[in-house]
Amino acid sequence: MPEAQVYTARQTLECAQKRCIPCGYKIIVTGDADTVLNQRPELCPRFKAAQESVKPEFPLLDPALKILVVQDDSFGLTSIFKGYLKDMHQLAVTTAEPRVLVAKKTGDMAKRIKKLEAQGVKIHFEADLGALDTLGAFDRVLWDFFSADKVPDAFFESAARCLRPHGEIHLMSKVPPAALVEAAAQHELAHAGSFIFDRSFCPSYKVPYSDCNTVVLVRETDAANNSLTSDDTMVVSEAVVDEIKALLVKRDDEEVSTKKKKKEVKEKPTVDVPYEKEYFDLMNLKPKGKKHVLKRKMEYEARQEGKERPSKRVLPVRMEKGKPKKGW
Repeated sequence: MPEAQVYTARQTLECAQKRCIPCGYKIIVTGDADTVLNQRPELCPRFKAAQESVKPEFPLLDPALKILVVQDDSFGLTSIFKGYLKDMHQLAVTTAEPRVLVAKKTGDMAKRIKKLEAQGVKIHFEADLGALDTLGAFDRVLWDFFSADKVPDAFFESAARCLRPHGEIHLMSKVPPAALVEAAAQHELAHAGSFIFDRSFCPSYKVPYSDCNTVVLVRETDAANNSLTSDDTMVVSEAVVDEIKALLVKRDDEEVSTKKKKKEVKEKPTVDVPYEKEYFDLMNLKPKGKKHVLKRKMEYEARQEGKERPSKRVLPVRMEKGKPKKGW
């Protein structure tokens, strides 16, 4: 099976061509010693503009589509569709857990469930992944951050049956495993390609990692005509990767800033000691030796007998047989 192509949004590529470091790393994934360090996605100029916008964007979706969200136990993705879809009755969500357990996950989860149902969202608790076709027909079946070990073979069979004409299955994953694509191929589902995830389209959707792709599965008859072949997407070819890598090469000023600056060692000032004066007299030091140690010990013991110290605190005097005892 030939390797499927990787696609990206046109806006993501144009932003990377303007030397946006977060968008550039979405395309090249990893850098080398010559490229600048990656930055957080919040530093993308489009990210701030998207935060001010009320309506999120999904490059591979359309507000008029009927969507099924699979295994969204926290309803994170489901809640975001509120400002995107024209009618929330077009949205359905499944979870493998019963309603009682889901409602106890957080303090406001029960209210969130009631609010979604009041808006028209159909929530299916204890749903069977092998019986998705019983929930209706959908244009998109979404499963975000799935685990390859937990995707049963029955999921592809039921998901393929519940797709409308030109429908698609979107599975978001960090690395699309080959075994997953092979399992989907057994149910006449073709791997149309992978789409680079860009959080700048929907900043409120928090994800566990940013360098992930959306695996797009379609019927074999729709392999040449799907959402990845629209005018808003671009193919990430080797030439595009080389172009972005060349833009992310460190500049002279960036090389200086990334290098660790060596701490300047300040030289200790030297004192020119005249020959007619002793060194300890000039520096107000006391001579060393056994006599000096005994003298300092006697001075310490004398201070313990009640004499004032620099803190002006008088220490207690040790008494023995009614008389103050010298020393401790």
